[in-house]
Amino acid sequence: MACHSAGIKVPNTVAIASLGGGVLSTVCSPALTTVEFPWHDIGVKAGKALLELLNDKPGEKFIEIPSSAQSPGQYRGMNLV
Repeated sequence: MACHSAGIKVPNTVAIASLGGGVLSTVCSPALTTVEFPWHDIGVKAGKALLELLNDKPGEKFIEIPSSAQSPGQYRGMNLV
């Protein structure tokens, strides 16, 4: 809304993405690209890693947790729908 008021064209002039935007990202015009995070899975893995550290057990150095990105609108003027 602020970009529109300032005359800045989204997505032609500036690209905007949302982290965990949920429903709000779909009511924007144009719709926002959103990256969704599995917060519950992140919390479970973080808790397990913390318990391993507290119990002096070797834990994983890298923990991968898949996320998803949705781009329902346009990207740099190209229609992705």
